[in-house]
Amino acid sequence: MAQFSKAERENKISYAKKLYVKGFDYHTIADMLGVSEATVSKWSQERDFETARRASLISLGEIRNAILNTYDQMQRGEKPTFSPDQIVKLTSSLEKLSPVNKSLAWVAEGFDQLADSFLAEVQRTKSEKGKQRIFEELKSVRRHMDRVMDKINKEVLDG
Repeated sequence: MAQFSKAERENKISYAKKLYVKGFDYHTIADMLGVSEATVSKWSQERDFETARRASLISLGEIRNAILNTYDQMQRGEKPTFSPDQIVKLTSSLEKLSPVNKSLAWVAEGFDQLADSFLAEVQRTKSEKGKQRIFEELKSVRRHMDRVMDKINKEVLDG
């Protein structure tokens, strides 16, 4: 197994954790990152991937949809999925974000959805060669996405 620099290792662990939180198994993560399943399992235990998966936050889109669906249910006279108290809490969490942070969150969510699209394609692809091609495309897109997010974050912090 290849040795990675400390920065490379940390990047791989961070990405592995993100993938695990999104529901990917060790085998798929290992294939994507070019490491063994045992390595991913070790990282998962060291960095408590399971807690991160359970504690993953609801996305802004999901909050918005929950609010809109509950409103629609109430308009149709149905029992809403969420209680009024829960809706107030969801709405409050959205209102607490500054406009810039909301925009950043939407951009990040869009990037995550793009990455999810690639990963879903990997899971549908039967051939290893096809999977590898998609992984390489995803890695390239991910590098660009990370640069864009770093630039945006820097501009926000500096501005």
